[in-house]
Amino acid sequence: MMFNPAFIVKASWWLGLSVILPAVNANPFPQLKVGRRGIVPSNGFSVATVHNSRFKADGPKQFLRSARKYGIQMPQQFTETLSNKGLTGDVIALNQSDDQEWLSPVEIGNPPQQLLLDFDTGSSDLWVFSSETKTVGATNGTRQIWHPELSTTARRLNGSKWTISYGDGSYAMGGAWTDSVTLAGIAVPNATVESATSVSRAMVTDKVLGGLVGLAYNLTSQVYPASPTLMDQMLPLLDQPLFAVDLHWHTTGLYEFGKITDTAFSGNLSWIPLNPKAEFWEINFNGFNIGDSIYWLDSVWPVIVDTGTTLMLLQYDLVDAYYKHVPNSLYSGRMGGYIFPCNQTLPDLHVSFGNDGYFVSIPGAYINYSSLAAYGDPVRCYGGIQSNEGLPFAIFGDIFLKSVYTVFDHGNARVGLADKALNWNEGGVKAKKVRPAKTA
Repeated sequence: MMFNPAFIVKASWWLGLSVILPAVNANPFPQLKVGRRGIVPSNGFSVATVHNSRFKADGPKQFLRSARKYGIQMPQQFTETLSNKGLTGDVIALNQSDDQEWLSPVEIGNPPQQLLLDFDTGSSDLWVFSSETKTVGATNGTRQIWHPELSTTARRLNGSKWTISYGDGSYAMGGAWTDSVTLAGIAVPNATVESATSVSRAMVTDKVLGGLVGLAYNLTSQVYPASPTLMDQMLPLLDQPLFAVDLHWHTTGLYEFGKITDTAFSGNLSWIPLNPKAEFWEINFNGFNIGDSIYWLDSVWPVIVDTGTTLMLLQYDLVDAYYKHVPNSLYSGRMGGYIFPCNQTLPDLHVSFGNDGYFVSIPGAYINYSSLAAYGDPVRCYGGIQSNEGLPFAIFGDIFLKSVYTVFDHGNARVGLADKALNWNEGGVKAKKVRPAKTA
């Protein structure tokens, strides 16, 4: 792949999907910035406690969660009362380095150890940096790692092994354990936890990332012998077998499990079925429109909706068509993609789905992804839309997900999309989408 700039290293890591094809009290973590040698710490930042206004207290349900977490046997009458009311939960997504990634707190073990993990709908494995990781720089005093030796419930899976390789040549490998994992307040006992013993140098440049939580639709894990994924174990516990993603530009986001929050979006959800035999969250989009133009390109393009990829990676002809609407833009072989003057106002991009005429509008401000100052070009920026380099599908990463409320529905094998309020600038000013008229 030709993803050369260091600031899209995450996008190329998690492009590996095609190859192996706080309301939380958070500790301060240093913010990241881009340097010539990759991602390096900046002066740091603190994440304040955030009140989750969507949370509704449910005492019995919280008690049942705690009981399940610690193996407490509850009276049958009590469990039957809640048997028709599965679990739901929210977990905050903490924005890192101007939308490079969102990391969420997950607890592993007993007593619980909190790690900041990347929720990735483009993979299936739960793997973490741990006290077993020997790569230099993996334990740097900043990254929160898992210590299986400190958990009373951790059990090694003897003879297990796993290896994951990504599109840029980076990798991680190790052995597997079982332990309690609590995500969004939902405890999953005896979950498979992959403990990295070795990772590539490219992996350790992100000094906050504690690992990944794979949320792919129907992809087996890389553990040998075969082990269930976290989603395999978590779905039966949920009130509804689905989760929702609500990321936002330059601020925190939210993952919701087992429920859909009607107040988080406007209008109705538009449901798009998954493509046959999908392993990832693969759907089709069928329209492509740029800026204020009334003309649409109509076809059927497969696309994977992937929280673990930063950018939107599209078929080359669509990418080229978009940048023809950006004055003084050009393809840079050195940067591996399209660049343009930073002071240029980029047009919005509109992509349609299904047969109900629904489409998502991605603000041009979101597509102006990153300055190239670190590469000696302070007046040009790198685009958030780039080529998929010939893959048989597009990848809609976080650039897309910041623009729409998204539901990943396991039970009905579909993805739901709906409009939401967008913050278009650093000040958080809300603006209504502009929807160009679509001609027949």
